[in-house]
Amino acid sequence: MPSPKPADFKFMDDAQYEQLCALVVSDFAEHGKAVEVVDGAVIVNGDALRPFGLYNVAAACAKDAEETWKATVAGHFRQVRLAVEEGESLARLSERFEDVRDILLPRIYEKSKLLGYRQEELYARNDLEGTKTFVAFDMPTSTTLVNRSYTKTWGKTDAEIFAVAMENLGKRPMVPTEIDRERPGQTVYFFDGDVFTSSLALRVADGQEWVGPFGALVVVPNRNRLIVHPIEGFDSGRVYEILGPYAWKEHSTSPGAVSPFVYWFYKGTFTAYGSLDEKGLLVPMVPEKLTRLLRGEEH
Repeated sequence: MPSPKPADFKFMDDAQYEQLCALVVSDFAEHGKAVEVVDGAVIVNGDALRPFGLYNVAAACAKDAEETWKATVAGHFRQVRLAVEEGESLARLSERFEDVRDILLPRIYEKSKLLGYRQEELYARNDLEGTKTFVAFDMPTSTTLVNRSYTKTWGKTDAEIFAVAMENLGKRPMVPTEIDRERPGQTVYFFDGDVFTSSLALRVADGQEWVGPFGALVVVPNRNRLIVHPIEGFDSGRVYEILGPYAWKEHSTSPGAVSPFVYWFYKGTFTAYGSLDEKGLLVPMVPEKLTRLLRGEEH
């Protein structure tokens, strides 16, 4: 029997969670591995120091019929095994900084999803409230956070490593997959793609069309989506009325959740737009500085 369903697995009930865990145990058994499922993580052959999280595969299964879950689980952990193999080769490859500099990228994670990591061993900084930005290796089938055990021979400071990661992010296409121009002053840009799409929020200032005279509203509910609205005036209030609930819902139900907030981006700084109540629901709260700007009381 697995331990009880974790509280953040809101997308499935207890019986479904038990069914998922049984499929996971069966899949590993087919590969000659004994596993235990504890607190939403898979411990293989008693190695509690290197667990595999179940959240993403559970969220993926919850979107489809249960008869498809076995294939989803098998496909997910096939990728996990490939990632482990990549990690072993990466340890050798990363001895020389020049051999890995082109695969360094910043990735934004929700803070609560990183409680099991020894974060002092990673390269991290704070860009958006409720999240942390880490430097990661962008491998063909996986993403691995850069651990300081890899970088002992690099001779680079934290700032230099982040600078290279941001330089690489700047080379990635930043093209909207959809643009909503239905109402004047309420244009919204949607970006969708891979696990680094949310990181493109760090490049919002690169495109002047995405930043209005009063900044921009920015939403990163999950790792694969970024939404940007340039603030041109009070019409943006209607956009926030839509984006606020949307961000919270997508964050609550999507794999790879990042943030339930709408952020106000202004002069290089992200400010969380609202707060979470005791039930985790978003409570609207417009930054006072933005209100003064819109009224012409501040420059």
